[in-house]
Amino acid sequence: MMVFAMIGSASAAASPQRWSTQKAPVAPSSYRIDVPGPDARAGTDVLRQIDQIDRDIRDGRDGGQLSRRDARRLRDENRVIGELADRYAVGGTSAAEHRELETRAAVMRDIVGQQRLRPKR
Repeated sequence: MMVFAMIGSASAAASPQRWSTQKAPVAPSSYRIDVPGPDARAGTDVLRQIDQIDRDIRDGRDGGQLSRRDARRLRDENRVIGELADRYAVGGTSAAEHRELETRAAVMRDIVGQQRLRPKR
């Protein structure tokens, strides 16, 4: 659970405003990322990662690998990445912002995988 605190701290440090988590699920396909430059497909990679993380969380919950509470926390953390992507997309995502989103998604993917593999309590 320490990893959640680290991601939360990183997202809080990235912006002065703290985003509240919504109770209603946010459809990952609604995230839009505009990446300047020749590789416009790079933004869709982050979207695919967010979608895949959502599927992994759902599969972990359905398979009994994740508790309801753990799945909710993971979804909330994944939603933060999507909200950040939405904020960045307003003015066009810079290369640095895109790298940050990719890094956050990769860390989130690893966290979900570790949570699914940990022994049940």
